[in-house]
Amino acid sequence: MATIGRMPQEFRSIEPAPRGRATLPDPFYYLNNFQAVLSSIERRYAQLLSSEERQFMAGFRALPDASRALLVRMATRKGALFRRSRLHYPEIGAPSAAAVPLPKSSLCG
Repeated sequence: MATIGRMPQEFRSIEPAPRGRATLPDPFYYLNNFQAVLSSIERRYAQLLSSEERQFMAGFRALPDASRALLVRMATRKGALFRRSRLHYPEIGAPSAAAVPLPKSSLCG
């Protein structure tokens, strides 16, 4: 049983990032988790998915990595509109460049 208050070994050597945030071993954890959920749904419930849901999954997979990461980040934020100046995700890079393919993909309205 784990002792409360003790940090797991794999996180002990992580250097703090700017602004006091810890650096994660996998900065794209949220994207990988989302893709794992999509894959699981696709495997288990393929016969139940609508054509619109299948198109979403195919369109999402066709996007560049940075665009997929930005889309997942924006989907988990509150609100419908986001100021570009408030999108700070070092692992994604420039949000403006990552956003370019999104309107063309029909995943964002």
